[in-house]
Amino acid sequence: MTTSGITTIQYTRDELITAALRKLGRIAAGQTPTGSDISDGAMALNTWIAFLRSKGMPLWTRAEYSFSLTNNVSTYQIGLGKTLNTAYPLKLLQAFRLDSSTTKTPIDIVPRFNYNLYPLGSNATPIQLTYQPFINYGEIKVWPTPDTTAAANTTIYIDYQAPFEYFTGGTQTMGFPEEWYLAVIYLSLIHI
Repeated sequence: MTTSGITTIQYTRDELITAALRKLGRIAAGQTPTGSDISDGAMALNTWIAFLRSKGMPLWTRAEYSFSLTNNVSTYQIGLGKTLNTAYPLKLLQAFRLDSSTTKTPIDIVPRFNYNLYPLGSNATPIQLTYQPFINYGEIKVWPTPDTTAAANTTIYIDYQAPFEYFTGGTQTMGFPEEWYLAVIYLSLIHI
């Protein structure tokens, strides 16, 4: 038996839009969509990706990020162009700290309500944090506030659910597993 040896497929944004337009009957087999069709389809596809963000699909969008602490600073903004410059977390899944002796210590992720009840003016090595997502960025608050020793010797690591990336060009491929291509094609029909 002869097989291809290929176990993955990748469709571009424009190929996905073309497939959706064929399902709608807006274009025939072999026909090329107009620029307006592609533009409308791109908007529909990105709207669908935004919808999936709201549903929380953490399996393949997990990311890790580490950051150093700053003396007397308990609040860190995270997002592109922020103090912690990376895609902002939709949700924190795990956090731990690594000190200079390579000891990993879990950090509890607590609700904002609990965090707000902690005493002010406590400076030491953080043992808890809270996370608040906003539009296109988030805010991580650690407790207690890092002291000089913690700032010099501690790195915080977070495991988080990253946002899906939007399509900005016709040749880009999706950050979804290939098993989702059919669902994306058919569900994009709702928006085109």
